[in-house]
Amino acid sequence: AWPADAVLKMTKGRGVAAVAAVAGRVNGRRDVNFCVATNAGHHAMLAGRDVQGLAAAEAGIVMPNADGEPVGRLARLDDIELGRIYDRDAVCAVVNGADFSALGCDFWRQYRVTFDFPRDLIYLGKRANTPPSEATMSGLIFFRQDRSKIVYHVFPGSPADKAGVLKGDRLTRLDGKAADEMLLSEIRAAQRSGVDKKVEMQFDRDGRQIEASVTLRRLL
Repeated sequence: AWPADAVLKMTKGRGVAAVAAVAGRVNGRRDVNFCVATNAGHHAMLAGRDVQGLAAAEAGIVMPNADGEPVGRLARLDDIELGRIYDRDAVCAVVNGADFSALGCDFWRQYRVTFDFPRDLIYLGKRANTPPSEATMSGLIFFRQDRSKIVYHVFPGSPADKAGVLKGDRLTRLDGKAADEMLLSEIRAAQRSGVDKKVEMQFDRDGRQIEASVTLRRLL
């Protein structure tokens, strides 16, 4: 066996990008079967039916899709328990219509992960100095169109909202770097880089250049 902080038993996963599933608990009392989703950007995605009635999961802020329609909430959970691992204070997406819950990339990058498929085991070793689970601290959600990064949602009352950023604005520069040369994951990381950090952004809005100085804060 490999050295590990936790050893998880795998079962068959669900969904296109789920390679396996593991049993866990949310907030110490709700059993949830989590798929291992290799393309989910969130720390965890929780099917609404799996956490129905949990106050923490039903709080938070409304999460829209690209058309602005509400599809769930971003919520901060006390803990996700997996074997001997307690993942505390995690920001998760609670999706109303999802038919399974999943652990995404933000969760797995905290660990050295070894899949032992012959024995259906996952070995987890905690990495040092991994950033805490956090939602966008600017209040912006982007989507990628070719190389462009377009704002598709601004959370009301967020720092970006107060700085005047609008849905449809195209990000051109972020802290002096050309946004078209940045990965979407880099832009997301910059928006979660710490409370009270100031992020300088430039946008194209119908041919006009818009500058926004955004001071990050927790939205949850």
